[in-house]
Amino acid sequence: MRRVDYSIRERIRDLKDEFLTQCPVKEPSGVIVHPGHILDRFMSRMSTSIADLSRHTGMSRATIHRIVREKGRITRDIAIRLEVCFGLPASFFLVQQAHWDCQEGKKDSYSDVKPMADSVISQYALGLILADLKGDEFVSPLFDDTANEDDWDDTDPATEVGGLMSG
Repeated sequence: MRRVDYSIRERIRDLKDEFLTQCPVKEPSGVIVHPGHILDRFMSRMSTSIADLSRHTGMSRATIHRIVREKGRITRDIAIRLEVCFGLPASFFLVQQAHWDCQEGKKDSYSDVKPMADSVISQYALGLILADLKGDEFVSPLFDDTANEDDWDDTDPATEVGGLMSG
């Protein structure tokens, strides 16, 4: 193993947290990249073969081959194996996989699905839940202090969500 300057090692450790800010990784065209493509390029950069990765992670060569050919998924188990093997955060691969899955899923029409609530109301309700879970006070982005009060809707979105969900 080559000796790496300590300051470079420290910088690489700092980059670990920055990986998640890169998700989702997209092509210049805006298309989300399959995590297998990232793994394939990473393996190439590290001069690692599918056989090497198989030996080090305990995954079958067929599984790795499917992933790098963008035919397979990176599961929680695979992401953790990659983290242990390479020191890359498992969450990077899982978040990238989730974004790719959503992009692919949106190609379906979902014409059988009927909206239950307006997206703004749903986001408001989620904001309340997340703030409650974190112990924070939720400040609604729905209302701007500079807006004219006559333009405000007096309906409480939380009440409206409850009404939409129950009917």
